[in-house]
Amino acid sequence: MKRASYLLAIVPILACATVAWAAVAQTAGRTFLGKIIIEGPFEWDFQGRLLEWTKGATVTADRMTMTCDHLKVWTAKSGGGFFERIEAAGDVRISGTYTAADATKWNVKGSAQSATFDSKAGTAVLRGAVDFRAVNAATGSVLIAQADKLTYDQKTQKFRFERGDKPVRVEFEEPPQAEPKVAAPEGKK
Repeated sequence: MKRASYLLAIVPILACATVAWAAVAQTAGRTFLGKIIIEGPFEWDFQGRLLEWTKGATVTADRMTMTCDHLKVWTAKSGGGFFERIEAAGDVRISGTYTAADATKWNVKGSAQSATFDSKAGTAVLRGAVDFRAVNAATGSVLIAQADKLTYDQKTQKFRFERGDKPVRVEFEEPPQAEPKVAAPEGKK
C-alpha cells in the first residue's frame, strides 16, 4: 500500500512520543497521503529543493507519526507529488495504524537508527537496530521482528527483513483464549 511505504520512510510508519518545539514550522504537501505535517525548526533557502530539520522533527500523515533527531526532505523537481526523497536519522520512531491490502488494520510501533524513502523507486528502508511490533486490531495477534534492515516495496506491498549473516528474529503471539463457560449441572447454581 502506497500509504504505508511512504510513512515507513517518513517514518519509519513509521513515534512513541511527540516532540514539541518552541519554534514550530509546518510544511504541508498534497500527496496520496493527503495532508502531511512536519513540525520542528527547519532551514530552507527557498532556491534549492532541500528542507532540513536539524533539531528534531515530528512527521504526521494519515494515521501515522514519526519522530527523529534529523530530517532531510528533497522536494520533487516537477509533478508526481511533493517529496522526491526523505532521510531521517537519529532515534527514528514510528507509531500508528497500517491498513494492509486485505483491509486488515494493524497498530504498529517501530524504531531504527535511520530511515529513507525514495518516491521514484517506491521503497522505504529502515536501518540499524530495527525493532518492529504490529498488533492485529481485530484479533490482538502480535508480530515482533528485530533486524538490521527493513525494506518496504510499494509496488509489491511486501516487507523484507534482513540481518546480515545473522537470522532475523521474529516472534508471533496469539492472544489468550477465553475459557469456555461450563453450564452448571441441573438443579445446582
